Amino acid sequence: MLCVKCKKEIADDSVFCKFCGKKQAAEKRKSRRRANSQGSVYKVSGNRRKPYLAVLPCKYDKEGNAKRTTLGYYETKTEALNALNEAIAANTTDRINMTLENIFECWKSAHYRDLSKQAIDAYNAAWKYIMTYNSKKFRNLKASDIQICIDDAVDKGKSKATCEKIRSLYSQLCKYAMSQDIISQNYSQFLKLPKSSKKEKEIFTESEIQVLLLNDSNETAMIILILIFSGMRIGELFDVKKEQVYLNETYPYLIGGKKTEAGTNRIIPIHSATLKYIKHFYKKDGSYLISNNAGNRMNEKNFRERDYYPFLQKMASQRKHHILLVIHLQLYYKQAELNRRT
Repeated sequence: MLCVKCKKEIADDSVFCKFCGKKQAAEKRKSRRRANSQGSVYKVSGNRRKPYLAVLPCKYDKEGNAKRTTLGYYETKTEALNALNEAIAANTTDRINMTLENIFECWKSAHYRDLSKQAIDAYNAAWKYIMTYNSKKFRNLKASDIQICIDDAVDKGKSKATCEKIRSLYSQLCKYAMSQDIISQNYSQFLKLPKSSKKEKEIFTESEIQVLLLNDSNETAMIILILIFSGMRIGELFDVKKEQVYLNETYPYLIGGKKTEAGTNRIIPIHSATLKYIKHFYKKDGSYLISNNAGNRMNEKNFRERDYYPFLQKMASQRKHHILLVIHLQLYYKQAELNRRT
């Protein structure tokens, strides 16, 4: 036979040409690997009429678990590749150009149905920090963009919990975009959060509680005292309905709590010091123990801004007078004791 390159006569079973060294058997070209999010084509084993399997791009559920969908079986690899390309083009042309806002609206339309109002409010608050990129194509959005939003929140004095919520929202949006074959990975894993600084919680001192007791004709003072003596959170107290309050028992109590599984609907004894305040609110109109002027549930934010903080400012000035009065009485009794001894 003749060499495929130099055309000289060589033995029929030659692998290489003894003159030019050219390999005589034609090398089989390796197929080029398809890009990410473009699906795959495999040749399956067995004697099949259509041995080539086309698989659509990998999708992810809410938990981030991968799911592969079979497009079909084909006689040739070319047929399988053509069918796969047509399917991808038909499904991704519009989605691939979705903006951050598009992704957020599509994600929340399904995700918000399973969330509480508190969780929804938290995600909406986190959205305000990243909505500066709402018109940017999601596939062009990078972790560095969201990192800028987190850094801005830190500069404004926001807590680590706020930054965690921003990252959590971006992670959810990435997972949704991955399920739509817009991006191939969750970029939220590259975000850096600020170190948490533990802040000592301020509690009411004995002298401040005394000032509250001196002002217990004020409903705001009553609510604060109920919180102090019951250990309830403000949202838990405002969630309590009158049907959950048992005043006629030997030891009056109420049912409340929602933060943890163990703390939900727990029995909370009513302290004797606050029983009269509970009865005061119980007699008022409304289905909740503490209702607003319309008889509906009290709003925590409104209570803090309209009642709680203004009352604390007023109490701060009274506390100064109270401390001076206590010091004056202590000096008076000390002088009286000295006079008695002499």
